[in-house]
Amino acid sequence: MEWSSSAISSSLPSQWRYVAEGAANLILAYSPPADGTVCEHLTGKCLRLAKRATGSPATGSNPAGSTHITPGEFTRRFLAAVIPSELLLAFQHVPLDPSHRTWLQDIAALVHAMRPPAKRAHSEIDLAARHAVIMDNLTGPPTGADDAPLMLSFEIKPKWASLPRAPEWLHPTSIETKTQFCRTCVFRAVRALEHPSTPTDPASSPAQQQQQQKQQKEQSLNAYYTSPQRFCALQLFSTGHPAHLRQALTRLLAEWQFRPRSSPSPDPVHEPAPGPEGASPLGPTHAHNNLKVFCNGVLLDPVSVQIDPQMVEVLAVTLERSGVLVRLADLQRRLDPLDIEGLFAELDGAPGGGDAVLAEPVTVAELDAIIPLLAESIAPTECARAFARLPLRTKAVMYALAMTLRDCSLFVRLPLLQDPLSPTSCISRFSPATDALASPAAHSLVKIIDLDLKPITRLHKYLANDRATFSRFTNLLLSSHSSQHTSCVQLTSSPPVLPS
Repeated sequence: MEWSSSAISSSLPSQWRYVAEGAANLILAYSPPADGTVCEHLTGKCLRLAKRATGSPATGSNPAGSTHITPGEFTRRFLAAVIPSELLLAFQHVPLDPSHRTWLQDIAALVHAMRPPAKRAHSEIDLAARHAVIMDNLTGPPTGADDAPLMLSFEIKPKWASLPRAPEWLHPTSIETKTQFCRTCVFRAVRALEHPSTPTDPASSPAQQQQQQKQQKEQSLNAYYTSPQRFCALQLFSTGHPAHLRQALTRLLAEWQFRPRSSPSPDPVHEPAPGPEGASPLGPTHAHNNLKVFCNGVLLDPVSVQIDPQMVEVLAVTLERSGVLVRLADLQRRLDPLDIEGLFAELDGAPGGGDAVLAEPVTVAELDAIIPLLAESIAPTECARAFARLPLRTKAVMYALAMTLRDCSLFVRLPLLQDPLSPTSCISRFSPATDALASPAAHSLVKIIDLDLKPITRLHKYLANDRATFSRFTNLLLSSHSSQHTSCVQLTSSPPVLPS
């Protein structure tokens, strides 16, 4: 379904509130003042606007990249066929034309100051975008539920569900690392060097700041990222023991609330979580975006809140009941049995190399041909045998689909009780609703979002990033002063010990 262009232009730019943004899109929530005019069709809705790099030409291109398939077609023809409908977020496209430019300019001006400095320095709303997206506001209370309790919404980026499944395709220089450490942990460890937890001193001269940045990039491996206390995506997806999921969620919350020990607490009486116990003095950096938390539509500052540990159990049970992690893991494994190295080993051996195979955008017909291999009724072994007989082009399309699923987010909305603020505290405490574990709580939900089809032309970039990142991580391990590195295989081989 496509709404008319007046669906959003009938609203005032001042009625939209900044929520969050990713690499390609910015999210606004419809939030008109209580005493003002309300567009009823927008109540409880969010608006997703495409972004572009600051100063780049206004091309008006599809934010999903070079593709013949619109996001709506991708959802209807592929996602709806392989993912349960209750896990997919419904959305509507709103066409934009040059007449909307002033409206978008006003929106951009209003939200500019609300955006994180790092985001607004490098990107801006694409004023030439051809469409926007209207969808339900998952960060706020359900539409029309006047008696709904406060809602806590978690946005989780689950990332990679498994290690490479065909080590025989891996290069000798990467096989040891790739079969022991998951890609999520490796990328987080390397990215942490680019975004250290100790910022440069703003009082320093430009030359001194440049030297500090150089030293930070040359620093050794942050021990947290190979410690047993880290967040590992394999634990999040693990079905070997229920404790693995709970450990992963516990680590995510601890990272989200981590403060360097040098940072003052806003509440000396009731301090928020000080960060992962047993980690290195640096602890995790804030280079990662695996978790965001919202309360009734407001993005929470982790320093100002305290999450009841019982919320981890409620969150885990909700995810388990939904089956979302099991389905995502199964799809990732079926779509990528070779790893990017194995795929390019086949592509490079093809007549003319891989460039010709990756030249054209993915088509609907190609997606239709892949769907039967992803049916839950087809055993993984049967899927693997069928994969071996597929054309190289189909294997490449499947890898682009795997990367699409690896870059998605999970939204989990839960009802909660809010403890009153203590007279001596400025920290809000959030606890789950009392009956949340007994049965699926009213108004709770789990949705998969950010499912934009990755362009097949990006596969060369994925290979280059994969090689560079694993090479750097391997060198970091070899040059590390510590020999106490806990691999992802070790993390998931036995049940973790959870705090009582």
